Amino acid sequence: MSKARRNGGESVSSPSASSSSSSSSSTTTGSAGTKRKRTKSNAGRSSRGVVAAKGSYDDSDDSDEEESTAPHEVVFFGDSLTHGMAHNRADRYAVTWPTMLIDKFKKHDLHVVECAMCSRTTRFDDINLDNSDWLPHAKPEYFNGHKALIPQLLSHSPHWLVLLLGTNDLQSGIQDQYDEERVKRLGVKGHSPTPFQRAEEIAESVAVLACDAQTHVDNLRIVLVTPPPVRLTEDNEDWGFTEDSVTISYLFPEAFRRVCRRYGFLNANPPSGTGEGQIDMAGSEDGVHITEEHNEIIAKAVWDCMALEEKSDARPLRRRRPAKPYYARN
Repeated sequence: MSKARRNGGESVSSPSASSSSSSSSSTTTGSAGTKRKRTKSNAGRSSRGVVAAKGSYDDSDDSDEEESTAPHEVVFFGDSLTHGMAHNRADRYAVTWPTMLIDKFKKHDLHVVECAMCSRTTRFDDINLDNSDWLPHAKPEYFNGHKALIPQLLSHSPHWLVLLLGTNDLQSGIQDQYDEERVKRLGVKGHSPTPFQRAEEIAESVAVLACDAQTHVDNLRIVLVTPPPVRLTEDNEDWGFTEDSVTISYLFPEAFRRVCRRYGFLNANPPSGTGEGQIDMAGSEDGVHITEEHNEIIAKAVWDCMALEEKSDARPLRRRRPAKPYYARN
């Protein structure tokens, strides 16, 4: 939403022709008259870390591969919490939590890419035009994270994807869309989920984005960040948050932990509470957006989760069972 109504704001291979052809490939002549093989391999990133589109040209020679010059990037995809929306004014912090990690990432040859937009949801359009007061010419699909993610990823060369989404899914208009999905899935009305079931549905919605990303970018490492809790205020009631939103938000840590375990994703869980080094939303004026100190806490949680200093720890958890989105289950 914006300050008027806010939560969330937004930021191939080298040549060397293959001499052989097969029934699964065709050749074309480049501008220099050289033959280039068109592959039909699945989309993804090559071993050199370059994002390659399905059916793109493969000019590499497996026997003499050149090192890619593409930057190694960490894409931070989220809503206003990642964008850096201030909790007490309609403005963006000069330093966001992803940019707090720039120097640390540089030591590992990784570059920060921010892709965050105010009011972004996990995978729902703004069908009620709830954001028209601060962005009157926006189309409903602008706020759908699922629709925005892949074009953003394919505009970069990501090695990591860090997702912080779910807070805007707590708004009543988006909750209604979850309820409509449940009716279609279960075939009955009036079957309301428990608060934890809804928290887990939101966490799985974030996981759906991550799974989709991995179908387009090979070897993409994923971090799902647990959203901080919400404190109900007059401001965020106008944005569609309710007492139920607060209840569900406090169940996010366990819900995201379970979903990340199920899908094999890393989970960064910034601690919340009243103690030192914890996110206390009593310090947030609007009850949704985090303070500058809270940004530091999230940055630390993500850095510790990625465990780049200890490579043996920097790997996803093993999936406990085949993962299938909740809305695709019987």
